[in-house]
Amino acid sequence: MMKLAGSLLAAVVVAALVAGCTTPYVQSLTVTRVPRNPAGLYPVEAQWESDQSSLRPKSLKGWVIVGDESFPMHLVLNSPNRWEGIIQVPADQKFVYYHFKFDYLYDAFSKTPKPGSARSSSYTMEIRD
Repeated sequence: MMKLAGSLLAAVVVAALVAGCTTPYVQSLTVTRVPRNPAGLYPVEAQWESDQSSLRPKSLKGWVIVGDESFPMHLVLNSPNRWEGIIQVPADQKFVYYHFKFDYLYDAFSKTPKPGSARSSSYTMEIRD
């Protein structure tokens, strides 16, 4: 009976730890329609949020993914959850499909931090002539 109580307690502790780790939330702040830029460069913005206490904030790196290309993002000054970057779109393209990806490290049960990653939904930007 004592062994069963110990196993049950261990299961409850593990469940509580897992429940405390939430999935990061990524949302686009980019406008959906933009005028064509002759240089083919377009700004994008995202909001990143996570209450995962084991996440190492200084390890966070943001990317905008367009097809097979990755464009780096940087943290906006004085705005801890806002990221921005620039994507390049060919002149003949009217729509661009993209998503955001954030890579990070988090503290695990071992002393070595583990890599983690969060991806946003897909978004569309219309480029108007």
